[in-house]
Amino acid sequence: MKNFLRFALVLFVSLGVISCDTEPLDDGLGGSDNSSITDKFFAVNFGSVNYKTSDVVATIKNGVLTIAAEDSDGTFVVKTLGAATGTYNNSQIDITYTYTDSDTGETEVYTSVHPISTTSNSQLTITSIDYQNQTVSGTFQFIGYRLFNDGENTYVIEMIFTQGTFLNIPYEL
Repeated sequence: MKNFLRFALVLFVSLGVISCDTEPLDDGLGGSDNSSITDKFFAVNFGSVNYKTSDVVATIKNGVLTIAAEDSDGTFVVKTLGAATGTYNNSQIDITYTYTDSDTGETEVYTSVHPISTTSNSQLTITSIDYQNQTVSGTFQFIGYRLFNDGENTYVIEMIFTQGTFLNIPYEL
């Protein structure tokens, strides 16, 4: 009889707990919390500069991902020959950094493609594409090249861009 009373008590308490639950049955089954979507940024290091901006947008058209980031120090444009998670190397990527000196007005353009040999030493990894919230995240690094003419000779100047990161960048189709 004691066992029957214990069983009845457990059953009664269990039914009470279940019936008192007022949350919807599908609570927690929806999409991800949208609060992190506002935490978007684009960052990269080069020379003594730690470039970081939240003024960044992306598009995915015809299978090409294009990311444009801008701040007062310059503009980055990153293009890949793919728009799926994975790693893209060298000729699959085109990265350009344009800097305009606010004092002199001179513009410097660094590209991931060597202007003479047309080789590239770059890598970009798309770590995630959130199709529901239409955001893309990943990492990149590259050697940037620019032509410089001193009046007599033309030189290729190299700049190493490292620790490139883009996080939760909204994209348009």
